[in-house]
Amino acid sequence: MRPEPASPAPAPAEAAFAEALARHRAGNLAAAEQAYRRLLETEPDHRAGLNALGLLHLQAGRPREAAPLLRRAVALEPAAADIHLLLGAALRAAGELDGAAEAFRRAAELRPDHPEAHNNLGVVLRETGELAGAEAAYRQALAARPDYPQALNNLGVLLRDRGELAGAIDAYLQAVRLQPDYAEAHANLGRAQRAAGGTEAAEAALRRALELDPDRAEWHNDLGVLRQEAGDPAGAEAAYRRALELRPDAALTHCNLGGALKEQDDLAGAESAYRRALELDPKLIDAHSNLGGLLKKRGELAGAEAACRQALALDPKHVGALSNLGLVLKAEGDLAGAEAAYRRALARAPEHVEAHINLAFLLLARGELAEGWAEYDWRWQSPEFRRGAFRRRQFPQPLWEGGDPAGKTLLVWNEQGLGDELMFGALVPELVAAGAQCIVECHERLASLFARSFPGAEVLPHAGPPSGRLADPALGLQCPMGGLARRLRPEPGSFAGHGPYLQVDAERRSRCRARYAALGPGLKVGISWRSQSTRTGTERSIGIELWNQILSLPDVTFVNLQYGDCAAELAAAEERFGVAIHQDPEVDALGDFDEVAAQIAALDLVISADNTAVHLAGAIGVPVWLLLPFDPDWRWLRDRDDSPWYPSLRLFRQPRPEAWGPALADAGRRLAALAARGSLAKPAAPPHIPTDH
Repeated sequence: MRPEPASPAPAPAEAAFAEALARHRAGNLAAAEQAYRRLLETEPDHRAGLNALGLLHLQAGRPREAAPLLRRAVALEPAAADIHLLLGAALRAAGELDGAAEAFRRAAELRPDHPEAHNNLGVVLRETGELAGAEAAYRQALAARPDYPQALNNLGVLLRDRGELAGAIDAYLQAVRLQPDYAEAHANLGRAQRAAGGTEAAEAALRRALELDPDRAEWHNDLGVLRQEAGDPAGAEAAYRRALELRPDAALTHCNLGGALKEQDDLAGAESAYRRALELDPKLIDAHSNLGGLLKKRGELAGAEAACRQALALDPKHVGALSNLGLVLKAEGDLAGAEAAYRRALARAPEHVEAHINLAFLLLARGELAEGWAEYDWRWQSPEFRRGAFRRRQFPQPLWEGGDPAGKTLLVWNEQGLGDELMFGALVPELVAAGAQCIVECHERLASLFARSFPGAEVLPHAGPPSGRLADPALGLQCPMGGLARRLRPEPGSFAGHGPYLQVDAERRSRCRARYAALGPGLKVGISWRSQSTRTGTERSIGIELWNQILSLPDVTFVNLQYGDCAAELAAAEERFGVAIHQDPEVDALGDFDEVAAQIAALDLVISADNTAVHLAGAIGVPVWLLLPFDPDWRWLRDRDDSPWYPSLRLFRQPRPEAWGPALADAGRRLAALAARGSLAKPAAPPHIPTDH
């Protein structure tokens, strides 16, 4: 019997290739590269060697070295779809997108059923802006393999870029159902859900992505944005700081961190974050714009304007920078320049909520009520009113759009802060007098006071989501309290006859008067020096240490109206000025307003920063002097010392930013004259609002 012939020994080239390939598969890239090169020196047209060395270069991050090798391999075997596919990957990584598209397209032509070829072609076409071709390629990939999560994810990205959020979300959901550990698809799902307004679902998706891949800095940044939009700046800060631990050079994340710190009133930290962002990326427009907004909040108007203008030098149409510039110019007293900036922003982005609201405040401050109230309705689109403390109540009744209210049932519901509620509440008696059957839902602290003051209306305390009768669509019509002004104060002349309307508890007022009479002779003057507004409280507040020209006057008894913890400030004022500011232990400034109203009604005069005490005194009809910053709230108008909202109110304005001295000195001189006379004359009703065009 003859022996079986021995297996033939492999050719030297194939043996060399096998050795190089083994080293490659073992992860020893340096040794594999040397082996491939030795092979190609002796066999320059070894197609598999060219292909493998090209792959190695691509894996090592050297796509420009990979591409020539793969081109040679393609020339040797033009019908090999996989080599075209690898060449496309190398060219894309090298930034040669047109060549990459051609390579992927050729691979797809050779293998129409090759899902990766179509998917990769779609990626490159999207990157070159050929969105229709990209979508077609993704759909061909999915036709070849319906359960292809990467193609679904990529299709979702394309649809999201086109604003087709429902389609994008559906694609991402299919991707994560097919591959539950697909972190990228979870993150993209979260981004799309955020854009569609589904913040809770968006956060859940992002958190799942971070569970799967916790070291992705950009996803921590996205989570921070979500937490900030949800009104949780501390949670946002934590997410941004984690992102920066992973990627300290992320300029945008530093910028976002600045926003979270600003919301927590850490202005120094916010400024540091914005400036770090600009060190990393001097052309980051949002950082310039946001720095401008921060400097404006701190009263550094020159620096604020410079920062906003730097942002606009980089992009003259940047909407946020235009809006911020408008705020700065308004604070500097340039209302025409501010209006121009807001209108430029809205010409660029007609739906920009902040620009609409800022324009509303400017127009209302100038007495241009018709357009001002129309712009004021944009408040409902702002984050504060959509998700924050002033979230819009969802009543089912049709909205009252104006017209004769006689015979109609009208639900008027509270919005914003107590000061707004008191100011707009003055319009309720007009509705009742016009024959409307009014149901007034108000803050619980105002319920008893409003019930006494509106005997012709039904007054209910605010109690969570609408229920009972208030949830009945057939009840009648509804209107937010601030919306009454657009209907009842459409022009300056419509304030004729507007006067005090609150009726205090006479017995409580008498008790307060008796207590204050026992403090000694002279005028009884209530004072308040701080605002707790989260938006403009700093600008409105006046440190009590500045009140010397008022508190040092003789023959005046001062009564504290400041709400919140102010014991240390009262003690400091007594030590500094030698005057005791009486703290009435019978009155809880943060309790039911019936007692606070009685306290104010028992006084001869109220002098205050811009806060709720002013509105309460004005609504009662007690003389009240309001100390205003140079750039005051819209409701106090401009260039006048009275108010159409409150006939008993007198305004003392800063002559320039941060200059409280002249306003306090003027109030002090007038108070000294009143104290010498021993009484106040009853204030006259104010004239109509002058318009300023």
